Amino acid sequence: MMRWIGFALTAAFVIPAGAFAQDAPVSVPGKVFESVALLPCGSFEQAAPTAPDQPAGWHSDAPAEAWRLDRQTFLQGTGALRLAGGAPVNVASDPIPLETDLVGLGVVAMGRGTGGTARVRWLAQDGSILREDALHPLKAPEASGWTRYTLNETARPEKAERVVCVLEANAPAGEPFWWDAVEVTGSCERAPSVAVLVNQAGYEAFAPKRFVVSANLQASNATFTVETSGGRTVFKGRLEDASRITGAGGTDWGSHYHRGDFTPLNAEGNYVIRVKLDDLEAASPEFALDRKSVV
Repeated sequence: MMRWIGFALTAAFVIPAGAFAQDAPVSVPGKVFESVALLPCGSFEQAAPTAPDQPAGWHSDAPAEAWRLDRQTFLQGTGALRLAGGAPVNVASDPIPLETDLVGLGVVAMGRGTGGTARVRWLAQDGSILREDALHPLKAPEASGWTRYTLNETARPEKAERVVCVLEANAPAGEPFWWDAVEVTGSCERAPSVAVLVNQAGYEAFAPKRFVVSANLQASNATFTVETSGGRTVFKGRLEDASRITGAGGTDWGSHYHRGDFTPLNAEGNYVIRVKLDDLEAASPEFALDRKSVV
C-alpha cells in the first residue's frame, strides 16, 4: 500500500520523502510571482543551542535578562519574545540571504505592550546598510490584546543581498513588550514551472494509485492523462485543487501541490502521466504498474 505521512497544518495531502521520482520540471516563457517564506524562526518556538533562554535565529547586544523566550505569554505556538521594560532593547534576526529573483518582500509581526517598533534592514554583500523600512502598527489592538504591525510589499534595493528583521521596544519600567508570529514573505519573479512526481517503485495493479504535481503557479484548470509507453491514452482525470504545505516551524514548502488518482486503472504495463495546468504541460518519468510492485 502507498504510505502517506500526515501533517497537522495546512497540508491536504503529503509527500513521503524520497518516494517519488520526477523528470526535470517543465518551464515556459513568461513570469509568475511566487511567495516565499524567508524567516524560519519568527514563531519563537526554539531556543538557541547555547542559550536556552534566548530564541534561536536571533541576536542582541542587550543583556541576556533583557530579552528572552517567554513560555507563559504568547500569541501562537509555545513561546514569544519578551523584551524587558525600562530601557531600549533591540533584537535582530540572523541575516537572511536573498535569492537573485526576489524583487520585494512584505512583513507582518504581532506585538503586545507599549513602545514597540519593528523594521526591515536591507544589507549589501559587505554588510553595509542600504535602507531600512519601518513596520506600521494598526491603530487599535486586536481582541487578543496583540497589535498587528505590517510592512506592505516593498521593492528590493539595488545591490541588496541580505535582509534582517529588527524588533525593538522601549517600554516603561516593569512593563515588558512581547513579539510573536513574525513573518517575512518574499516575492520572487520566476518562470512558470511544473513537475509530475510518481512513485519510483511503481504501483501495484489492484492497490490505490496516487501521484503529486508540484507547481509554482495556481491553475484554474488542472487535468491529467495516463498513457501507455506507446502513447495511447488509457485514463483521464482531474487533479484535486492545489494546496500549500507548511512544515516544521511554519515554513512553507514554496509550491502549490495537486494530487491525482488513477486507482481504477488496473492493466499491467509501463505508463507515463501527462498533466496540463491551464496552458502548461509536463510529463512524469515512465513507471511500472503490475502485481509485484510494492508501493
